[in-house]
Amino acid sequence: MNLIKKNIHMNKIKESQIMQITLDDDFNVPDIKPDVEKIIKSSAQVCIDNYKVSGGKLLVEGEMQFTVLYISSEDGRLIHCLNGRLAYNDSVNMENADVNDCIKINTTIEDLNVSLVNSRKISIRAVVTFECVAENIYDYETAVDISEEEGEDVQYINEEMTVTQIAVNKKDITRIKEDIVLPSSKQNVMEILYSDISLLGTDTRTTDAGIGIKGSMLVFVMYAGENNDVEFVEKEIIFNNTVEVAGCNSDMIDDVRITLASSEVSVKADADGEERILGLDAALSLDIKLYYEEQLSVVADLYGVKKEIHPVVEEGYYDNILLKNNSKLRLTDRIRVDDSMPALMQLCNSTVSVKLDDVSIGEDVINVEGVAMVTLLYVTNEDRMPVSSFEGMIPFSHSIEAKGINKDSVFCVRPGLDHCSVMMTDSRECEVKVAINLDTMVFGRSKKNIIVGFEEEDFLPQELEGRPMMVGYVVKDSDTLWDVAKRFTTTRDCIKAVNYLENDEIKPGDRLLIV
Repeated sequence: MNLIKKNIHMNKIKESQIMQITLDDDFNVPDIKPDVEKIIKSSAQVCIDNYKVSGGKLLVEGEMQFTVLYISSEDGRLIHCLNGRLAYNDSVNMENADVNDCIKINTTIEDLNVSLVNSRKISIRAVVTFECVAENIYDYETAVDISEEEGEDVQYINEEMTVTQIAVNKKDITRIKEDIVLPSSKQNVMEILYSDISLLGTDTRTTDAGIGIKGSMLVFVMYAGENNDVEFVEKEIIFNNTVEVAGCNSDMIDDVRITLASSEVSVKADADGEERILGLDAALSLDIKLYYEEQLSVVADLYGVKKEIHPVVEEGYYDNILLKNNSKLRLTDRIRVDDSMPALMQLCNSTVSVKLDDVSIGEDVINVEGVAMVTLLYVTNEDRMPVSSFEGMIPFSHSIEAKGINKDSVFCVRPGLDHCSVMMTDSRECEVKVAINLDTMVFGRSKKNIIVGFEEEDFLPQELEGRPMMVGYVVKDSDTLWDVAKRFTTTRDCIKAVNYLENDEIKPGDRLLIV
C-alpha cells in the first residue's frame, strides 16, 4: 500500500518585529541659500537602500530625505526651500529569519520635528517605525488517495475541505511618468520650491497577463516664477498599469500592498525652449500575494481488514479566506487655524495621512480606531509671511463586518486615502471631507490531523482466533457506518450487504448483524 500525497502551498509568517529609531541631527544651510527666518512646512520620506539577514539579525540601511519650506529674512523672494538627507544603519533581532525568507519592511514616520537653531542652521528630529516581517512558503504534504496491491483490502475514508493556497509571493515596482504642461496664465518655472505627491484610491485586479493596477496621484508643485513670484500648480494624474506576474490568472485572489516608493518632479523645456513642463517620475512599490482556492478530498482515516494498519498523524493548519473587501469611511469635520497663526486667504494644498491606533476583534467584526492627520498649506494676508501651514486631526472609529473571525484568524487592515476636499468657511476655519479606504483581508485558520504515513503489521494469531463469527450490534448516538466497520474490522459494503442497507445512513437504535 502507498499513500498518494499532494503538496499544499501556504504562506507562513515566521517572525515579525517592530524597530523604532530616532534620527536627530543639525543641518547647515548651504551658502547658496539665504538665511532662514521662519519655517513654513516640512516633509520627509524614508528610503531603504539595503537590508540583509545575518546572525539572527535583520540589518537595514538607507536614508530619510527631507524638504523644508521656509521664509527668508533677506530682500527679494521670501519663500525658499532646503533639501537634505539623514542616513541610518540599524538592526533588529529576528532569530527565526534566514537568508531564504521573503523580507517585508514597512516604514512610518511617527513624528517629524524641524526647528530653527539659528538663521544658518536647522535641527531635524524624526521618529521612524520599521515593521519587519519574515515570510516563507511552506508545504503540507497530505494524503489524498491510497494505492493498494491486490488482496490488501485497505479501507479508507476521505474528507472534503476548502484550502486557500498561495501561488505568488513577490515584490515588484511599477513606474508612472507624466508631463504636466503649465497653463498659459502661469509664469515659466525658475525654481521648484516644494512638491507633494499623494497616492489616492487604488484598485487591483488579476488577469491572465498579470495584475492590473489603476488609481490616481495628486501632484502639487510650488515654484518660483520669472518675476520671483510664487506660483502653484495642482493636477490629478490617472494611471492604469499592468505588472507581468508569471503564473497569474484571472481566477486568483490578489492581495497587493501599494506604496509610493519614490517621486521626483523636474522642469523640462517645451517646444519653444521655455521652462513650462513639469515632469513627474514616480515609482510604486508592490508587495504582491496571489491566492487560489482549491477543493481537496483528503484521507481522514484508514485501517486494514487483513493486516493491522495504523495511520501516522501530524497536526497541521489550513488557511481559507473568510473576507476580502475594501470598505470606505467618509469623515467630515472642521479644522480651525490657531489665533497665533496668520489668517487664511487662499488654500493651496492639502495632504492627509491615515494612521490606525487600535485594531481589535469583536463578535464577527473588526473594530478599527484611528486618526486622519490633515496638513493644509495656504496663502495668508501678511506681507512678511505670504504662505503658512497648519495641521488638524480627525479621529474616527469603524466596525468592519467579518463573519466567522476569531482569535485564531489571521487578518490585516490597511488604510489608504481615497479622496480629500477642503473648503474655507471663513478666514480661521476650514471644512474637511475625507474618504478613507480600509482594505481588509481575513483568513480563517483550522487545525487538522494530517495523515503523513502509516505503520502495518500482521494481526496476532490469538486476536484472529478470538473474533466471533457473527455479532449483533445496536447503533449508538454518535456512530457512523465507518465507525462500526472499523470497530469490527470489516467493511461498510459487507455490513450493507448483510443488513440490506441501500446507503451508509444508520441511526441510533438500529440493529446490525456483523459477519
